[in-house]
Formats: sequence, C-alpha cells, structure tokens
Amino acid sequence: IGPTRSPVRPPPLWPAADFLQAKVEGDVLVTELGLLPRPAEAEPGTVADVMVRPTDVTIHADDSAGARVVDRVFQGGHYIYRVRLASGAEIHSLMDRYRVYEVGASVSARMGHGHALACFIDGKLHPIPLTG
Repeated sequence: IGPTRSPVRPPPLWPAADFLQAKVEGDVLVTELGLLPRPAEAEPGTVADVMVRPTDVTIHADDSAGARVVDRVFQGGHYIYRVRLASGAEIHSLMDRYRVYEVGASVSARMGHGHALACFIDGKLHPIPLTG
C-alpha cells in the first residue's frame, strides 16, 4: 500500500484580484466582461484598470464564447477557475462545487458583483458606483 492521495490539490497562490483594462465611454466603463458605471472622476476616453476578485466573476458553458477554462482547482465547497478571455487576459472565478467545467471548456464570463468595485486610473484608486 502506498501513501494516501488526496483528490484535492493544494491550492496554488491565486491572486486576491485580477485587473481588467477598461475604457470610459459616456457614463460607463467598457470591459471585456461587460459594462460598469463610470467613476465620477473619469473623463470619456480615460483608460482604467478594474480590480476584479474571483468572487466577482461567474462563468457558464457557452460554445460561442471566446473564453476558455485553462486551469481549475477543487477546494472542497467550490472550484476556482482560471479563465483566458478572448483578448488573452486571464481572470479567476470562484464557483460552487456543483458547477463543473473541464479544462479547455468554452465559457462566457460576466461580473456578478454585489458590492462596490474599484479601479485604478493613472495609479490612483477610484471607487466604481454600486449597481443594482
């Protein structure tokens, strides 16, 4: 009998947040994951880096989407997924254990936050107004 093996991989050092580039167009920040309200201080044309936590991102199977699961780790009550977007940017998503997507699966990714987000513009932190 050999050593005991766990089906759970030790968690890698996932980032606390990822950053998505956004551009201010009118009253919104346009990101690859959808639209967000514009911070009051941001002028049209401004480029911002939106801080996105794994708990802010939901993924769903979607054969027509340009995003793919490139890694996943089962952590008991949930999976943490690393997703490569069509642009090549990578984000992380924390999903319940019953939502299982294989590495290589085509998925759509959306921000599903229920709290205020933040972005950086020229190195300065700016709050993004809460939606819904």
